[in-house]
Amino acid sequence: MMDTMRPYVYKHSDSSIKHRRFIDEPIGNKDVTAVSGITHVLGARLKSAGYGSAYALLGQYVMFNRDTVCFQEWLRKMCGANIKERNNCYRCLNDWYMKNVAH
Repeated sequence: MMDTMRPYVYKHSDSSIKHRRFIDEPIGNKDVTAVSGITHVLGARLKSAGYGSAYALLGQYVMFNRDTVCFQEWLRKMCGANIKERNNCYRCLNDWYMKNVAH
């Protein structure tokens, strides 16, 4: 019997090591700064607002129905992430979700 599960293929060849590491591992109790695009400064701001874990950030992503514009606008308002940081964060969470949840 052939294995019907295909490995997740990264759509972006420029994925950072941080991004690839996040995608390839269970989310577990990872710190919010494990998410690509979230620096230590942004992580501190998110932690002070109650989003100190990667799964809390993933929850926001899901709460916004995985909508790019809504999630990125929330991230901008919540911690001041610039466009590159917002794009990286969204892409990282989206890739993790597509690999681990949306089979």
